[in-house]
Amino acid sequence: MGMYDTIYFDKKYTCPACNAEIDSTQTKDFEQTLDEYHVKDCVSHAEEIRIIKDELFCDSCSKFTGKNVYIVVVRGTPPVYVDTIW
Repeated sequence: MGMYDTIYFDKKYTCPACNAEIDSTQTKDFEQTLDEYHVKDCVSHAEEIRIIKDELFCDSCSKFTGKNVYIVVVRGTPPVYVDTIW
């Protein structure tokens, strides 16, 4: 079992399977310290520019939505972009 950091979105997305609202995603691509981030928060240990691609998961029905979450880290600031074409 791993430790994930949580990133909260600017807006909520709807699960296509159960219609639940998805307001965050989790990633192991940071330091895995159970930290919580919001869009435009500073990630002190992320100094490089990179794009992290994860699949959007619904906690309510425990299914992957088939859509991707792109976390764009630019000099310690992670704006989050989500593929919103359902």
